[in-house]
Amino acid sequence: KTTHVKGDQMQKSTKSNPSIVLVGLPWNHPMVPEQYHEQVRHGLEKLPEWMSAAGVQYSLISIQPEHGGLDALIERLDDKDQELDGVVVGFGVRGNNDVSLTALLENAISLAHEKRPNAKIMFNTSPPGTVDAVARWFPSIQLEAALALMPPPQVYILNKD
Repeated sequence: KTTHVKGDQMQKSTKSNPSIVLVGLPWNHPMVPEQYHEQVRHGLEKLPEWMSAAGVQYSLISIQPEHGGLDALIERLDDKDQELDGVVVGFGVRGNNDVSLTALLENAISLAHEKRPNAKIMFNTSPPGTVDAVARWFPSIQLEAALALMPPPQVYILNKD
């Protein structure tokens, strides 16, 4: 279930069909623990269907930190012909203990803020959590339609110890 912040703490959008990009690690990246590969793979495969049901225009950018990582994001942010209302940073990037991913996270957020200052910056906890993240900022999406297609909530812990 989505937890919404009450009051004026967040500048929410009334847009019901936002254009969103998810930036994250591929499901089989070495920094994603192997025991989560199938769950993450399945979630990423189903995510377009869930986002479509919610009325969200969605695209995925898989980043490869060992290859510079953000070129595809920069290209998407620079394409002013394509609407972009928000950037979701995946938990594999945000929740990982690897210092190189911390720098990548900072760069991704800074680039999005610089190149698309009106875009919302969001974070997920898993592929299904992407729908929750978008609903926090765009409460007019068809959340119930997406939830009807989704599995029960799951928690992914992507830090290697």
